[in-house]
Amino acid sequence: MQLVHWEFRRLAGPPYYRPHFPENPWRPARVPGGIHLDLHDSGVIPDPFQRQYEAGVQWVDEIDWEYRTHFDADLDPESPHRRLRFEGIDTIAEIFLNGEKVGESENMHLPLSIDVGGKVKAHANELRVVFRSPVRVGDERRTDFFEREGVPLDTTHFDERAFLRKALYQSGWDWGPRLVGAGLWKPAFYEEFANEIDNIHLQTDKLGDGTWRVRASATALKGPVEFTFEGQTYEGELDVVVSDPQLWSPEEPNLYALRLSAEDARWKTLRFGLREVTLLREADEHGESFEFAINGRRTVMVGANWIPADALPGRINDENVREQVATAAMLGFNMLRVWGGGFYESEAFYDACDRNGILVWQDFPYACSYTPDDPSSLMEAKREAEFHVKRLRHHASLALWCGNNENETMWETHWNGPGSDAKRYFGEKIYTEVLPAVVAEHDPKTPYIRTSPIGSKDADVATETNDPGKGDRHVWSVWHGSPDFREYAKADTRFSSEFGYGSACHLATWMESLGRVDLTARDSEVMWHDKTHKGYLFYEFVEARYPRCETLEDWVYYSQLMQRDALQFGIEYWRASGTCRGELVWQFNDCWPVSSWAVQDYGGRLKVAAFELQRVYRQELVTMTVQPGRVDLKMVNDGDEAFDEELTIWIYQTDGSLLRKEERAFHVPLGISELDPIKTDRLDPKKTVVRVLSHMGMRETWRTLANPNEMNFAPPKLTRSAKGVKVEGLAVDLVFWDAETLEPIPWAYPGVPGWYALCVHDETLALPEAPRRLAWRCLGGRGLV
Repeated sequence: MQLVHWEFRRLAGPPYYRPHFPENPWRPARVPGGIHLDLHDSGVIPDPFQRQYEAGVQWVDEIDWEYRTHFDADLDPESPHRRLRFEGIDTIAEIFLNGEKVGESENMHLPLSIDVGGKVKAHANELRVVFRSPVRVGDERRTDFFEREGVPLDTTHFDERAFLRKALYQSGWDWGPRLVGAGLWKPAFYEEFANEIDNIHLQTDKLGDGTWRVRASATALKGPVEFTFEGQTYEGELDVVVSDPQLWSPEEPNLYALRLSAEDARWKTLRFGLREVTLLREADEHGESFEFAINGRRTVMVGANWIPADALPGRINDENVREQVATAAMLGFNMLRVWGGGFYESEAFYDACDRNGILVWQDFPYACSYTPDDPSSLMEAKREAEFHVKRLRHHASLALWCGNNENETMWETHWNGPGSDAKRYFGEKIYTEVLPAVVAEHDPKTPYIRTSPIGSKDADVATETNDPGKGDRHVWSVWHGSPDFREYAKADTRFSSEFGYGSACHLATWMESLGRVDLTARDSEVMWHDKTHKGYLFYEFVEARYPRCETLEDWVYYSQLMQRDALQFGIEYWRASGTCRGELVWQFNDCWPVSSWAVQDYGGRLKVAAFELQRVYRQELVTMTVQPGRVDLKMVNDGDEAFDEELTIWIYQTDGSLLRKEERAFHVPLGISELDPIKTDRLDPKKTVVRVLSHMGMRETWRTLANPNEMNFAPPKLTRSAKGVKVEGLAVDLVFWDAETLEPIPWAYPGVPGWYALCVHDETLALPEAPRRLAWRCLGGRGLV
């Protein structure tokens, strides 16, 4: 029975009268949910995602709260086991049943079950959960730990959030708000049962003759467990050979179903795939590779980093998660990295990755912070890891366990300088001893690395973790280094597991957040929704290549194009290098309305860069690099066979005229091929656009030969007819949106909100469900049709 009808209030203060202090009534609460949601629902605080209200609700995290509900129990003698089950408690809490303390919570990442046999009554049970301020508790623990360890209080990257097993991003990040929060972020249940299936372990092994062995075991409180697989039922355990296996791969995500049942117990179903995932780290002439093989086939990983879908985790729902994963698959991703500053994701997430053929790089939730490593912390790390490794190990999508995000490179490179740095690498034992031991015992077939980025596979070799020739690399020499994305050509890497360029969210998302869009790009409310710490530099990055951003519309349009250009350049360079075997953009999604590195904003709207990822992530790719007097072309073929290709090349002038058109036919072998360059030495770069279309089904691509802010485009003419929108002249980076709702319209992708940029010359575009007033914009002008 799911427990509903919750209430909440501020925990009572000191036992004396405070004149004129506001009353403290019980107010309705939502579960799953959280304190910020409940306060907003009750009209106590504004929506912290709106305007700059985040700044005004920081007091919420500094005090204690309590929740309660009432329920009746059946007390059925046929179901003698009785418990409270909390799927997620955030985070420091005590649980009281009918006035008696029955349990406590210390870890947001773990469910909590409490045996209440003999404590529950038939009617009017009162269940209370008292939450302590995470900020205060974390700070108290920090002070105590620092005193015992002799650590200076001003030590950086070791703040109060490190002393709670709680999602780190809730305390703020450079793309998210500080809304630390408390509450029941997942459902809570009272349960009576006679039997239960537990300790499920599924193993799959490839045999020498190409068949696969499938084994499964489980326990029940009484009686044997029955396993139903491929129409046959087995009692006690499963041990069968699949003679004609349908293998799982990103291209063909075939899944099998295994049903487990027992007398008087809820049945369970596991869906799994038969596949082998190998992480290859081999010495070569370039250093040491970092490459995944799926069923023996070396495969370039393409995708993005995944952050929690909402800054208020109690609001995340399975349907939204499934939609986001499906969108990632539509864009051609075959890997998502669950980043270590959030939490282990829901079953809905991993199930969706299984079904959509997306591999999961799973960070343990430690990121950009030192971590206490006293005996109790090591024990809790082990307990947490064992639960989730056992929970997730059967998923076909699970490809890698990673100990943490950037903790080792943080220590190695002294992020804030030696004066305020920690005296040792706090938390190292968790990543080098505890976590690898858990993975080795409970999921030995899934690779484990201690940190990301990582250098050599040999921990004793003196190598920088972010070594360009070894392991994976977080490439932030562009953005956190130079604003010029051409610097990616100096950033060699064997696997780029983080890189990115920031941009604004869509106009419709700004409207939902600010209630207006008639703002300047540098308005204080716009800049509040930018946590990158770049300030006006962010605008300067964009305006080095595009015109000055005066209006919010300018900022959205030009920053999204700049993000597209940067990711396009970096990915094309690495794909054509032949040595980089993976590109995971930072980041796929957002957790609130914000200017960030995401390619899908908080409203679920895809940015221009997202659709470009679909092109540059294909196994077959044409790359374009603008050089003085020429455009270099390369052909990347990461598929399984050679093919014949045809390219159509157009060269336009900014006045809208077509200067030249040519067709090229050639044979494409496996690997990287250099094609004859497009000669532009007699053309004015500030007046020239080159467009290339592949006939192998790959999307077209185009380049201006100079920065867009140096080009002088003639405005095209757009008119509307029953057939669609007629474009006369040249429209480069043409995008559309509903002039009334501000919803972006992806021309070639009906039903997928976002900006799909087009290069159009004297062409009529078919009109998919166009609104009454259609707004458009390109580098040469803007208007309504």
